Amino acid sequence: MSVTDFIPYNSKNAAFVEKLNPTSRYRSSGATIPELRKLAKKINKEDIEIVFLEDILLLAIVVAEEHKPFDEKKLDFDILTNYLVSWSVTDTFASSLEYDKKEKRLYYEYFLSLCDREEEMSVRLGLVTLKSRFFDEENIEEILSKITQIKTDHYLLNMGAAWTLSEAIIKYPEKALLSYEKCSDEIRRLTRKKCLESLRVKGEFRKKIELLS
Repeated sequence: MSVTDFIPYNSKNAAFVEKLNPTSRYRSSGATIPELRKLAKKINKEDIEIVFLEDILLLAIVVAEEHKPFDEKKLDFDILTNYLVSWSVTDTFASSLEYDKKEKRLYYEYFLSLCDREEEMSVRLGLVTLKSRFFDEENIEEILSKITQIKTDHYLLNMGAAWTLSEAIIKYPEKALLSYEKCSDEIRRLTRKKCLESLRVKGEFRKKIELLS
């Protein structure tokens, strides 16, 4: 079943979503994220037919929120990596992930390992999930090291790396700024832009960011 079996097609919102997700080879149904989150609570992933981009988003939410042991969820994560057609899929998954805190290390190591894959969107999934769920003093240096390894012209990966790095600069400036210097020119450019767009970057700290090259 597709989302349109539950949520009516919304042409106006679909056009807006398709404009925001130009890399997706799937059309949009126009269903909103709140609608998808509500639907995710009463549908099984096995019943989802991938027709629209929102079907993938629904799958991402269901897989992320399922209460199952890590070994079982990992299999679903690997299946989801076949459908990373847009930034909205990676980011929706990252913001939806739930897990047993007793298995936190297993989840952390899995998403860290995604950063070593060849597929750019799998790397982005790893980075934005690490940023959303595993950003702390213990892990920050290891996460930053993955960003410094990225050398690509893939815009969505560079943007995901810059988003993660800009958050690190705000939370852990001393460590993150050292890593900033080791990143590609494009990631540095996008990171500086993201930092200056943040309302959390102000005063003397903002002046320091403005001087970054």
